[in-house]
Amino acid sequence: MTDRFSQEQRALNAASELMLQAKEVARLFKLAGMTLPERIARMVGEDEPNGKPRRLMAAFVPEMPNDMPSEWKDDWIWIPVDAVSTITLALAVLRSEEQALAPREVVKRVQRYRKDQNVHSVYNVAVSLVRSGKITKDEAGWKLVRSTDAPVIHGRNAWGPPSSFAKADLAQHRRILVADLLRQNTDGLMVMQILRMLQDSGACRAPLSKELIQDDVTNMKNEKAKRIGNSRKWTLMKEHK
Repeated sequence: MTDRFSQEQRALNAASELMLQAKEVARLFKLAGMTLPERIARMVGEDEPNGKPRRLMAAFVPEMPNDMPSEWKDDWIWIPVDAVSTITLALAVLRSEEQALAPREVVKRVQRYRKDQNVHSVYNVAVSLVRSGKITKDEAGWKLVRSTDAPVIHGRNAWGPPSSFAKADLAQHRRILVADLLRQNTDGLMVMQILRMLQDSGACRAPLSKELIQDDVTNMKNEKAKRIGNSRKWTLMKEHK
């Protein structure tokens, strides 16, 4: 709990320093007679050229589960364990045991988190993992070679560095953040606004582009997004807010 408090304190201190720096940048731009960059102007609350108050851009701080694992590090991400890919889930299951696990036991544990998985899907990913050198397979069963190749299952989530997740999992990580952003901005956001806020926050460890965000809001499964009327803004449907 102390670690979490110190992390929050560092984050608040960093935000305070950033605002001081932004104000100093604004002062220097004015002295030089230069136009203040849009993002800095939003941060310091400068009026728009037409004299109207400029709407401040709220910093995005993603929600985090309270039950983080003891191994947690600053660069780790989290994904609900029932939403991770089969290949990542199999690795996470194997990480939970130091000894080799019998294939049937791996299947049983994978199905505990994802009931839609069958024996064949788990066996297929095992073949791929053996080929890639991430697991070994012998008479004793399947065994993880390097713990860094797999996330940690803790509570309802899988936690680990981005490198321990598959590409599909990283996309899921990004969509979780997109949904969180839309939940925090009830007036809706345009795709480019979502992209910029994710870039500015530094919270997203997955690839970012306008096309990817457009695909995210269009194809969200667990949390549905919709356009606001004829505008270019997106919001979450009421039942998902």
